[in-house]
Amino acid sequence: MVQKYANYQLHYIYGQLTEALQKEIVAFWAKNQAIGDEREALRRTREVVIVIRNRANQIVGVSTAYIGNFPDNTYYFYRMFIQPADRVAGMMTAVTNGTRDFLRDLAVPDKPAGMIIVTENTKLMRKGMRRLFASHGYIYLGATPNGLDMWKAHFG
Repeated sequence: MVQKYANYQLHYIYGQLTEALQKEIVAFWAKNQAIGDEREALRRTREVVIVIRNRANQIVGVSTAYIGNFPDNTYYFYRMFIQPADRVAGMMTAVTNGTRDFLRDLAVPDKPAGMIIVTENTKLMRKGMRRLFASHGYIYLGATPNGLDMWKAHFG
Protein backbone atom coordinates (compact mmCIF):
# COMPACT_ATOMS: atom_id res chain seq x y z
CA MET A 1 0.00 0.00 0.00
CA VAL A 2 1.27 3.49 -0.86
CA GLN A 3 -0.15 6.79 0.40
CA LYS A 4 0.85 10.22 -0.90
CA TYR A 5 1.73 13.05 1.44
CA ALA A 6 2.87 16.38 -0.09
CA ASN A 7 5.89 15.52 -2.27
CA TYR A 8 6.40 12.19 -0.52
CA GLN A 9 5.10 8.64 -0.64
CA LEU A 10 4.43 6.55 2.45
CA HIS A 11 5.08 2.89 1.64
CA TYR A 12 3.50 0.43 4.09
CA ILE A 13 5.98 -2.45 4.13
CA TYR A 14 5.36 -4.19 7.49
CA GLY A 15 5.83 -7.93 6.98
CA GLN A 16 7.09 -7.41 3.40
CA LEU A 17 10.77 -6.65 3.97
CA THR A 18 13.10 -7.71 1.15
CA GLU A 19 16.86 -8.04 1.46
CA ALA A 20 17.37 -5.07 -0.86
CA LEU A 21 14.99 -2.87 1.17
CA GLN A 22 16.64 -4.00 4.39
CA LYS A 23 20.05 -2.86 3.09
CA GLU A 24 18.55 0.45 1.93
CA ILE A 25 17.01 1.13 5.35
CA VAL A 26 20.25 0.28 7.19
CA ALA A 27 22.17 2.62 4.85
CA PHE A 28 19.59 5.38 5.49
CA TRP A 29 20.00 5.03 9.27
CA ALA A 30 23.80 4.95 8.96
CA LYS A 31 23.88 8.05 6.72
CA ASN A 32 21.81 9.95 9.29
CA GLN A 33 23.63 8.50 12.31
CA ALA A 34 20.25 7.39 13.62
CA ILE A 35 21.31 3.88 14.64
CA GLY A 36 25.05 3.40 15.05
CA ASP A 37 25.16 -0.35 15.62
CA GLU A 38 24.70 -2.24 12.34
CA ARG A 39 23.40 -5.40 14.07
CA GLU A 40 20.77 -3.33 15.89
CA ALA A 41 19.85 -1.57 12.65
CA LEU A 42 19.44 -4.93 10.87
CA ARG A 43 17.23 -6.20 13.72
CA ARG A 44 15.08 -3.06 13.65
CA THR A 45 14.44 -3.31 9.92
CA ARG A 46 11.99 -6.12 10.76
CA GLU A 47 10.00 -3.56 12.79
CA VAL A 48 9.57 -1.03 9.96
CA VAL A 49 5.93 -0.21 9.21
CA ILE A 50 6.27 2.78 6.86
CA VAL A 51 9.11 3.83 4.57
CA ILE A 52 8.90 7.48 3.49
CA ARG A 53 10.33 8.25 0.05
CA ASN A 54 10.93 11.59 -1.68
CA ARG A 55 10.36 12.41 -5.36
CA ALA A 56 13.75 10.89 -6.21
CA ASN A 57 12.59 7.61 -4.56
CA GLN A 58 15.15 7.99 -1.76
CA ILE A 59 14.28 6.93 1.78
CA VAL A 60 13.90 10.03 3.95
CA GLY A 61 12.17 8.48 6.96
CA VAL A 62 10.71 5.38 8.56
CA SER A 63 8.30 4.41 11.29
CA THR A 64 8.80 1.28 13.33
CA ALA A 65 6.82 -0.69 15.88
CA TYR A 66 7.84 -3.51 18.18
CA ILE A 67 5.63 -5.55 20.47
CA GLY A 68 6.21 -5.15 24.18
CA ASN A 69 4.46 -5.36 27.51
CA PHE A 70 2.90 -2.44 29.32
CA PRO A 71 1.38 -2.81 32.81
CA ASP A 72 -2.16 -3.48 31.54
CA ASN A 73 -1.54 -5.38 28.26
CA THR A 74 0.69 -5.98 25.24
CA TYR A 75 1.17 -3.01 22.88
CA TYR A 76 3.05 -1.92 19.80
CA PHE A 77 5.77 0.54 20.80
CA TYR A 78 6.16 3.20 18.12
CA ARG A 79 9.24 5.02 16.85
CA MET A 80 9.73 7.37 13.91
CA PHE A 81 12.77 8.96 12.33
CA ILE A 82 12.61 11.48 9.49
CA GLN A 83 15.84 13.07 8.34
CA PRO A 84 15.93 16.78 9.25
CA ALA A 85 15.69 18.19 5.71
CA ASP A 86 12.41 16.31 5.16
CA ARG A 87 10.58 17.18 8.38
CA VAL A 88 7.74 19.03 6.71
CA ALA A 89 4.57 20.31 8.35
CA GLY A 90 2.09 17.56 9.08
CA MET A 91 4.43 14.69 8.15
CA MET A 92 4.78 13.50 11.76
CA THR A 93 1.01 13.35 12.14
CA ALA A 94 0.49 11.55 8.82
CA VAL A 95 3.13 8.93 9.60
CA THR A 96 2.09 8.43 13.23
CA ASN A 97 -1.61 8.09 12.41
CA GLY A 98 -0.85 5.99 9.33
CA THR A 99 1.20 3.59 11.44
CA ARG A 100 -1.47 3.46 14.14
CA ASP A 101 -4.28 2.80 11.66
CA PHE A 102 -2.29 0.16 9.74
CA LEU A 103 -1.42 -1.74 12.94
CA ARG A 104 -4.99 -1.38 14.26
CA ASP A 105 -6.39 -2.92 11.07
CA LEU A 106 -3.76 -5.66 10.81
CA ALA A 107 -5.26 -9.15 11.16
CA VAL A 108 -2.84 -11.03 13.40
CA PRO A 109 -3.32 -13.55 16.21
CA ASP A 110 -2.84 -12.20 19.74
CA LYS A 111 -3.06 -8.66 18.45
CA PRO A 112 -1.65 -6.00 20.78
CA ALA A 113 -4.22 -3.78 22.49
CA GLY A 114 -2.93 -0.57 20.95
CA MET A 115 0.13 1.58 20.37
CA ILE A 116 2.40 3.35 22.87
CA ILE A 117 4.40 6.45 21.91
CA VAL A 118 7.27 7.80 24.00
CA THR A 119 8.15 11.24 22.66
CA GLU A 120 11.94 11.22 22.59
CA ASN A 121 11.98 14.55 20.72
CA THR A 122 11.39 17.33 23.25
CA LYS A 123 9.73 19.48 20.55
CA LEU A 124 6.86 16.97 20.68
CA MET A 125 6.30 17.77 24.34
CA ARG A 126 5.17 21.36 23.76
CA LYS A 127 1.58 22.31 24.67
CA GLY A 128 0.55 22.62 21.01
CA MET A 129 1.88 19.16 20.19
CA ARG A 130 0.15 17.72 23.24
CA ARG A 131 -3.14 19.21 22.00
CA LEU A 132 -2.46 17.75 18.54
CA PHE A 133 -1.86 14.24 19.92
CA ALA A 134 -5.02 14.49 22.04
CA SER A 135 -7.09 15.73 19.08
CA HIS A 136 -6.11 12.56 17.20
CA GLY A 137 -7.33 10.30 19.99
CA TYR A 138 -4.08 9.62 21.82
CA ILE A 139 -4.37 9.37 25.60
CA TYR A 140 -1.68 11.13 27.64
CA LEU A 141 -0.21 8.74 30.21
CA GLY A 142 2.22 11.16 31.86
CA ALA A 143 5.99 11.34 31.86
CA THR A 144 8.46 8.48 31.95
CA PRO A 145 11.10 8.43 34.72
CA ASN A 146 13.35 10.21 32.16
CA GLY A 147 10.78 13.01 31.79
CA LEU A 148 9.53 12.05 28.31
CA ASP A 149 5.83 12.26 27.45
CA MET A 150 4.06 8.95 26.95
CA TRP A 151 0.88 8.43 24.92
CA LYS A 152 -1.41 5.49 24.21
CA ALA A 153 -3.85 4.67 21.43
CA HIS A 154 -6.32 1.81 22.03
CA PHE A 155 -7.36 -0.42 19.15
CA GLY A 156 -10.61 -1.55 20.73
